[in-house]
Amino acid sequence: MRRTAFTVLMLSAARALQRCALVPRRGLARRRRVKASAEAKEPGVESYNTLKKLANDFMQRRNKGDIAGIVKDLAPKAELYGLKGDKIKAGLEDFFKDHKNLKHVMTEDPWQLGSDTIEYRFEKSWDGGKWSSYDIGEQRDKVERLVFEGGKLKRVTVEEVGRGGEDVLEDDFAASLLRKPGDDPDDPPEPKASAKKPKKKSS
Repeated sequence: MRRTAFTVLMLSAARALQRCALVPRRGLARRRRVKASAEAKEPGVESYNTLKKLANDFMQRRNKGDIAGIVKDLAPKAELYGLKGDKIKAGLEDFFKDHKNLKHVMTEDPWQLGSDTIEYRFEKSWDGGKWSSYDIGEQRDKVERLVFEGGKLKRVTVEEVGRGGEDVLEDDFAASLLRKPGDDPDDPPEPKASAKKPKKKSS
């Protein structure tokens, strides 16, 4: 009985500590994601490692200017940056023509969203230009999001960070600087300045 009671007491203490660890801390940047799994556990669900490899393959083809390879690996009814069908190849050719020696690089490890989506912050550079998806000075925090279907690229978009998956907190001080009071619905309302009443002059 003593051992049983002691075990129950220890389990209760551990659960209490776990609940305390899950309390959100103010001032941290919000990011949405689904916990990544290194191994797929269900049919049709891509693992994190598989999605990361597919994203890297897309990145390498783009850096090589391999438009034919990109188009070949597209899923049916794919959409890239708002382009669909025959407009994808023509649009990529025009963009590469206007941005000589175009190179893309991930600036963080990708985040998995659900079973078929992955996103990452990135930078791109070309002759005479450079653009970063994360720029404090420009108050910009975006990601490139890739959606795959059966190992084929289904959709590519560039979006504001943190729109998919479940809420988690990320220790990213720089990103927290981009937030303003009231941006987050969980933020408490700002206190209103109370109007001071004029003091009555004593006669």
